[in-house]
Amino acid sequence: VNFEVKGDNVAPLASDNLAELYDGAILSEADATAGDYNKAGIVLIQNKTPKEAVDCTIIFELETAQVIDTVYLYWFCHGNSMIGLPTDGALIVGTSTDLNAGFSEAAYEMDSTIAELTESFQRETAIELDAPVTAKYVSVTFTMGVHGYTGGNWDEKPCWEWVALTEVSAGLKAESGNGGEMGEVS
Repeated sequence: VNFEVKGDNVAPLASDNLAELYDGAILSEADATAGDYNKAGIVLIQNKTPKEAVDCTIIFELETAQVIDTVYLYWFCHGNSMIGLPTDGALIVGTSTDLNAGFSEAAYEMDSTIAELTESFQRETAIELDAPVTAKYVSVTFTMGVHGYTGGNWDEKPCWEWVALTEVSAGLKAESGNGGEMGEVS
């Protein structure tokens, strides 16, 4: 398992290269604000039933079991293209050393505000865990839910149709001045 998306009625866009999520390359500011979601480095996850909220879980595997205290997610958003952020900013983050043993999970929040629907942007979310843990696998569960906009296509699709990520990782925040040393994802 390198990177996996789980949930009823959710799937990554088949043409996207999932390896771009853990290549260590963060989308440039120019690319993030250009409004082009077909760019290399952006992986789209689709809500196949945007009339309903759906839960989505992403799971990524670190190259080795290691001590982590922060999970890093880089989201791409462009409201007018129905590419949103997790509803209400609610995230369930899990860690595990063995997929068969399940995940230890806790609830966290991120900033899910979108100031202007016409703007595209990348949002770094550094989720500081309650305490350092040894992990080989990290899961993040969120809801692709109601966006709250009305009129035109917004009425036909009252829930976000897409979320997009540009990078995922986990590591120790204290080891780097830029959010932390990111563990290698296999």
